[in-house]
Amino acid sequence: MRNFVRTLVSAKASTRQPMIMRNAILTLALFCCATLHAQVEFAKTSCDLGTFAEDTVRLPRHTFTFINRGKKAVAPSEVKTSCGCLKADFDRRPVAPDGKGQITVTFRPEGHPGRFLRKLTVYFSNQPQPYILEVKGNVRPSRQHRPR
Repeated sequence: MRNFVRTLVSAKASTRQPMIMRNAILTLALFCCATLHAQVEFAKTSCDLGTFAEDTVRLPRHTFTFINRGKKAVAPSEVKTSCGCLKADFDRRPVAPDGKGQITVTFRPEGHPGRFLRKLTVYFSNQPQPYILEVKGNVRPSRQHRPR
């Protein structure tokens, strides 16, 4: 960025100057447009579910909370998980500016003993880039899977 600014400041009247100025204006316009889109802020982007048994009846879950800090309503449009053992539930209704929304994830530990780190990719309407959330923990093997 520093070189870019230095080039703009030190550019002499030449055939390149109009192209440099055009590129600078285009870059600035793209940056401004990206920041004008709805902006989502998560309270936490990772959670530790702790240690639990592989054959637990009460499945571990966590709720990620977000706030719409933008000027337009925004809605979660899709949540992709890195593994089928992780399920995400969310409301697709738009969240107004300064409103809150939630994404609840549930982890199914069966067949996944040991430490784990799973990722969720969250897509929002009016957002060019997805958000990445992490869920980690440790699954104690069930008795039937423990080595003898």
